[in-house]
Amino acid sequence: MSQLDTPTARQPVLYGYARVSKQKQNLTTQIRLLNKAGCKQIFYEKISGAKDKKVELGKLISVLQKGDVVVVAHLDRLGRNLVTTLRTIEQINNKGASIKALDFNLDSGTAMGDLMIKFMAFFAELERYFAKMRSEERLANLTKKQRSSLGRKAVLDKKTIKKYYQQYLDRKTTVAAITEKLGITRASFYNALKRYNIKTYVQSHLDGDINDPSFKYGKLHFKRVRGKVQCKY
Repeated sequence: MSQLDTPTARQPVLYGYARVSKQKQNLTTQIRLLNKAGCKQIFYEKISGAKDKKVELGKLISVLQKGDVVVVAHLDRLGRNLVTTLRTIEQINNKGASIKALDFNLDSGTAMGDLMIKFMAFFAELERYFAKMRSEERLANLTKKQRSSLGRKAVLDKKTIKKYYQQYLDRKTTVAAITEKLGITRASFYNALKRYNIKTYVQSHLDGDINDPSFKYGKLHFKRVRGKVQCKY
């Protein structure tokens, strides 16, 4: 066999992996760092690290060959917790590939680098645990009213809005009292009326649903003359 016939040895490939947990988060910074590191191909996805099945990470692992390197901007991109991260590291190592974490400048291609990566994964998990404990402690110290204000406001359904607005039309309550009870602003209340096509007090008069000869709305004074509504300031 001549020198020209000698098969060329395959060169190791650098694959990048980027991940964010939420759809609204941005992958740009991670991808920029991976490109700067010389990655030939970058796999990326938007999925929680706690999820066991990461489609793009699975695709990356499936194409790995001996000597390849998986590059991540941050070690915790491989998994949300220690168990998940170590499982991913093992899958990559079983393919004969190694991991390079840019945030710690570590490469699992060496025995020391592999050990340090696993240590850093452990400490990252420990920090998440302590952060969770601190958050729970702060929450426990809040009053009941403060805790209730942290949650999302309940979505206002049409039945609720219509019920309270009818009470307003019957002069049993005021808009201020309704918004205070529902925990919303006046703008949110009126937007809900519009969203559900519920006629406002003035519109009900204009359409003839309420036949009072005159009525007031704030500082405005309306009067019905020959079937038509006139407004006086």
